[in-house]
Amino acid sequence: RLTPDLYPGDEGGMLKWVNEFEYIRNGTTDLFAFLDVNTGAVKASFHADHKKKTFLMAFLEHVKQYPEKATLNYIMDNLAAHYSYDFCLVVAELCGIKCPDPEELATPAKRRQWLQCKDKRIIINFTPFHGSWLNMSEIVFRLVGEKVLKDSYSSPDELHKAAMAYFKEWNESWAHPFTWKYDGKGLHQ
Repeated sequence: RLTPDLYPGDEGGMLKWVNEFEYIRNGTTDLFAFLDVNTGAVKASFHADHKKKTFLMAFLEHVKQYPEKATLNYIMDNLAAHYSYDFCLVVAELCGIKCPDPEELATPAKRRQWLQCKDKRIIINFTPFHGSWLNMSEIVFRLVGEKVLKDSYSSPDELHKAAMAYFKEWNESWAHPFTWKYDGKGLHQ
């Protein structure tokens, strides 16, 4: 931050805590998180950007942690990289099947439909459009925001260390299965 925080009782007679809103940017980073809803454990990695190529690399790394024959279900939001043709190619390769031709998967809807198809070992399930509150990974991002991002860091590496320490503690002490209990009642009111 450009100036230190001011607290009640500090010189100048502040009546409430004041947090400087301007800060010096010491770099940027992107967090990719995979939440296992069966255990609550989070596998996280940091990357320099959020481009499609970076997402594909992170997804490959994550899938390769599991046995080659394991059936994997992923829940994703509707970020364009999550249903790109390149992603379809990666999923097909990891499943050991041929990816349909680009003409067959020419639209986003057709690609999402193919990715959701249950006749392969990796199945991608998508949250509804405008339904980010249904994405349990958003819980992870909220927790990281509350527990880690409120502090200031002098470099992305310093932030990475703090976040990874938080995830380590989360996985060892706090992780638990996530059970969705909301039944939709009252949603449209």
